[in-house]
Amino acid sequence: ETVFAVALIVPGGSPAADPARLPAHQVIEADLDFRLELEDEGLGRFDNFMVVQNCDILKMVRCAISPARALWDARQGARVSKVFSFHKQAETEVFEEPILIIAGRQDSMSGYLDAIEPLPQFSRATLAVLDAAGHELSLERPELFYALVADWLRRVGGKL
Repeated sequence: ETVFAVALIVPGGSPAADPARLPAHQVIEADLDFRLELEDEGLGRFDNFMVVQNCDILKMVRCAISPARALWDARQGARVSKVFSFHKQAETEVFEEPILIIAGRQDSMSGYLDAIEPLPQFSRATLAVLDAAGHELSLERPELFYALVADWLRRVGGKL
């Protein structure tokens, strides 16, 4: 198998990782009006997880994330979570194809340090550590997230 490009979105956060490497959870932006909408969904999930808390994100969670979560296939998840075949090779060789690495600076689940460490092995990597973003950075910083993904797709070109 040949790997032509890689996008690593919120990489890291291995269960064996040192919790001291993870930033403490903090809320950067909170729209207090959205809390009124959360009575049936559990405020705890947002208070302990989301860095940006507003009605737009709540709408996306209700329309896309929650329905997708209901379709979770644990067996498929176990297969996907295994170490990819290129991973061992990447530990000793430089990977010279387009890579995008995006992490949330306030991601208390995966952190951001694991996203930075492998950078010397990726000669064509774009690394972005987004402020005011946690583990749901595509919801919390959508304009920047999608601009980075679009740039990566342009760099990949016709390889995919």
